[in-house]
Amino acid sequence: MTIANDPSDLSPRPPARRNGPMSPLVWFCLGSGVTCVVLALVVFLGAKSLHVGPQPQPVTVEPAASPATSTASEPIAAPASAASTSPSAAALTGLARPDVAALTARLDRIENEHHALVGAASAALAAASLSQASDTGRPFASDLDNLARTLPDPHEVDALRALAEHGAPPRPVLVAEFPDMARRAAYASRAPVQGSGWLAQIAHAVGVLFTVRRTDQTSGSSPDAILARAEHRLNDGDLDGAVRELDALPPKGRDAAAPWRDRALRRVQIQNRVAAIRLDALKNLASASKGAGQ
Repeated sequence: MTIANDPSDLSPRPPARRNGPMSPLVWFCLGSGVTCVVLALVVFLGAKSLHVGPQPQPVTVEPAASPATSTASEPIAAPASAASTSPSAAALTGLARPDVAALTARLDRIENEHHALVGAASAALAAASLSQASDTGRPFASDLDNLARTLPDPHEVDALRALAEHGAPPRPVLVAEFPDMARRAAYASRAPVQGSGWLAQIAHAVGVLFTVRRTDQTSGSSPDAILARAEHRLNDGDLDGAVRELDALPPKGRDAAAPWRDRALRRVQIQNRVAAIRLDALKNLASASKGAGQ
């Protein structure tokens, strides 16, 4: 048995109506959710802006103007530290030109006075050393050269060079040698003159063995009186006076006393010239000290 198809079943049917994927209800829900989120975000940001403090203003640092771009209307102030650490420079800058010239002249004068004082002190020390060396009786040419190097004019000591080459015995040596010289001078002064008798010649020859010289008689022109006065002067420190007394002896007496007299005269000349040099050195030192102290 076959079942025949119903004609109604064979007729075309209208397509079934399907609901779309997004219904109006769904759109409504989505819109409401988005609105709530936006409102919540607005409320949140508004609350945050109410609690945040004032923002600090940005600091703008302007670059320092270079010397080439700075104008005369905006002078560059000097650093305080530089001004405070160099007051002398500021003071010198404020000095007038005549004041600077006067200060320079004063500094030059002080420097010259200092050099003069040092030179005078060196010369005084060298003169003292020369005086000590000349008293030893030995040559003192090297000490004289040292003094000449400290003097403004080295030729001031030329008159002493010949004496410095040999020196002279000191006074104590001359004092010790005087009695023997006086004995020979007294004997030579009593020599008989030419044409005297044989008795006078015999007496003079015997005098070679022993000679008696009076030392207590200082007045008169006899050889003994002359030699006594010379010895007294020598013992009193007057070497120059003793030399002058010997010049009054008779010719033969002067010849006998000549070696001692020449050495004593060199000692007198050395003492006088060294004393004059030392005095000048001390005067120059005093003058330089006075000038430096002003």
